[in-house]
Amino acid sequence: FEKAGELGLIDKDAAGELAEAAVFWRNLQGMLILTAGSNQTDDDAANQLKRSFGRNYSSSMFETFTDDIKRTAELVKDRYTRIIGT
Repeated sequence: FEKAGELGLIDKDAAGELAEAAVFWRNLQGMLILTAGSNQTDDDAANQLKRSFGRNYSSSMFETFTDDIKRTAELVKDRYTRIIGT
């Protein structure tokens, strides 16, 4: 994404946001694999992740994290729609 921004293929701000989102998703995927394993259903993974969060962080942090996931998904969708079209 950053290279595409540098080359003028996409807006530099969008490129930066998409690069940050890619790192966020990669980190989230790694966290899910480490806490829930790779053969879990979505519900099982979410419950295991929530339990893991509960052991290490406050419930408000889990809610903030959930909001971050939603916000990042919306940002990526918006950027892709603007770049690629509907």
